[in-house]
Amino acid sequence: MGEKLLFLGVALMLIEAFIPGFGVFGVSGILTFIVGIVLVSPNIYYAIAIIAVVVGIFTIIFALIAKKIPKGSLYKTLFLKTNLNNEEGFLSSKDNNRHLGEVMIVDTFLRPSGKVKKDDNVYDAMSEGEFIEKNEKVKVVGNKGYILIVKKLEGE
Repeated sequence: MGEKLLFLGVALMLIEAFIPGFGVFGVSGILTFIVGIVLVSPNIYYAIAIIAVVVGIFTIIFALIAKKIPKGSLYKTLFLKTNLNNEEGFLSSKDNNRHLGEVMIVDTFLRPSGKVKKDDNVYDAMSEGEFIEKNEKVKVVGNKGYILIVKKLEGE
């Protein structure tokens, strides 16, 4: 029975290595492998020694692989070497500050996000938490990227 659990544990760990499954197969494989070692061993001390040796061997193998990766072609495949910074022109979104202070009309209900328009141009917008009805007047008070932050005009 112990030998079967050893093979099952190895099989589960291989499945995790080639078809990642959120760690379910890996953890199950490790636990099954450990139970298999305990069942095959003549006593618990012998089982602990075998587990320690196996962990040591895998640690050495992992360290050698980790040391080798930065020098090999696998590193170039797995890791991006280009820096994507603002100075190079890489921006996730631009600030839309040109509309600050403008009054716009709500095009769709803001609950709290929706659309506003001005001069037939429609913009994504978000209120500061309040619900604003369609056709109400709002003032642009800020932005988050391309989304305008608006506030309902009082007394309108």
